[in-house]
Formats: sequence, C-alpha cells, structure tokens
Amino acid sequence: FYLRKYSEKTGTVCCYITINGERSRHYMSTGVKIPPKLWDKQQKAIRGTHHEDDNLILENIKHELREVFVEFNRLDRPFTPDMVMEAYMKGGGGQKKLIALCEDWMESRRAELNV
Repeated sequence: FYLRKYSEKTGTVCCYITINGERSRHYMSTGVKIPPKLWDKQQKAIRGTHHEDDNLILENIKHELREVFVEFNRLDRPFTPDMVMEAYMKGGGGQKKLIALCEDWMESRRAELNV
C-alpha cells in the first residue's frame, strides 16, 4: 500500500495498492482516503483507533488479492498484474461484493412481496 502524493481539498489522500509482476505493475485505488500524517509507512496501516474500519478494508483487499495469487500458483498458471486485478474484480473484490449482497437482499424482498 502507498499514499498518493497529492491531496484533495479536504487534506486527505487516497491509499493505493501496487501489484507487481516480472515486467509490469498494476495500481489500484482502495477507495480509502486519509490524512497523510496518520499513515504508518512501516505497518502500511492508518494510525488511530477511529480508523479501524479503514484498516479492515485495506486488510480485506490484501487478503483477497493474496487468495487470487494463491489460486494462480495452485493451478500453476503464469499471470500478470492485470490478470490478477481482473480475477480479483471478477471474484467480487471490494465494492462488487457489497453490490451483490444488496442485489441479493433486494431480490429476496421482491420475492417476499411478489413484485
């Protein structure tokens, strides 16, 4: 994880993750925005107890990406950073999972109401 160099008008910066390959890199925004002074470069986390949710989001992204890497390795398939990102997004990474969960809930409500 790393922070973007420039800040928004609010004084926050976006946290990004880098996926490295043999000859290429892919950068992805985590959607987490924080004040730069709260970033712990060593721990790659946000300092302070009021940012526990943001740290959890970062850990979840890291864990989900690690699962994609493990799956590629398990299948003994060569991969690039772009392939990892595509598999992560197809697997429902991050916001896609939340959207799918909401859509499932809405569908169950429609079924209950016979709409």
